[in-house]
Amino acid sequence: MIDWILHNKEWLFSGLGLVILIGLGRLLYSSLHAVIPRVTSDVPTTLLHKNTIAAPEPPRKAAETQDRVFVGASITPEYLISIFREHTDIQGATLTAAYLGKWMKVSGSLRNVISTTPNLAQLTFERAEVPLTERTWFDYTDFYMMFKKPWIDRLAIAKRGDNLTVVGQIERIDAVSVQLENCELVGSDSD
Repeated sequence: MIDWILHNKEWLFSGLGLVILIGLGRLLYSSLHAVIPRVTSDVPTTLLHKNTIAAPEPPRKAAETQDRVFVGASITPEYLISIFREHTDIQGATLTAAYLGKWMKVSGSLRNVISTTPNLAQLTFERAEVPLTERTWFDYTDFYMMFKKPWIDRLAIAKRGDNLTVVGQIERIDAVSVQLENCELVGSDSD
């Protein structure tokens, strides 16, 4: 293995090689992280973001209730992921547990819509291009918004670069991504 690395070091540590290594690392991290149970215990409000007032509630699905508790505007995907930057995964899971099941409103420029089944589509927003030498930990994280019908039909006619506003329920927060479920388009030209 070491001989192979020494023989291929120029390619391996070039831009393409780093992208491949980082991609493999993210894939491995995601697969390992998926088997770790999520901590869902109550979190003292003193450990939460300074603007959070209410005590944590268990996550609720949209189908169970029409009451939607929204996080404040200062609670962004970037903020949620940054909690894991300074804490271990188990600490980050505890600190972010209060946000699971809450709703978030986000806006951005459409990067892509992926649909592997007729009933589910994943939307991502554009991100600023950062030169490889200037990238930070955060540049390797992502934000996913999951849509069901009838929203998929509307997303099917959207174009890259369209400005969209999305409301969704926080389903997953970890060191590399935030995922919203039960997403809806609001306040866009498609309404």
